[in-house]
Amino acid sequence: MPWVALDDVIEIMHRSLSDNRCTGAIKVVAPGRITNAEFTKELASTLHRPAIIPIPAVALKLALGKQMADETLLVDLDVAPAKLESLSYPFRFPKIGGALAS
Repeated sequence: MPWVALDDVIEIMHRSLSDNRCTGAIKVVAPGRITNAEFTKELASTLHRPAIIPIPAVALKLALGKQMADETLLVDLDVAPAKLESLSYPFRFPKIGGALAS
């Protein structure tokens, strides 16, 4: 799943307004994707809490409806910060652990 730290969002927005090389749409996501399981594990570690047993997809579909679950929680988005990487943007938090700790 794509994610990005708030500090990076703010800096990217600032740079996009002041850097004339930033034209068109910019995908504001951190480099590298993580799974929901990886996110849950990192969040639990950051909060010093145990990671709860994962919820099966069938339970989400029953609780939320198939379409809602598929389009919001079970979708696999393949988003990469291509433009930011081509501009050599230095992500402050390229890893989810650092962003959550912040």
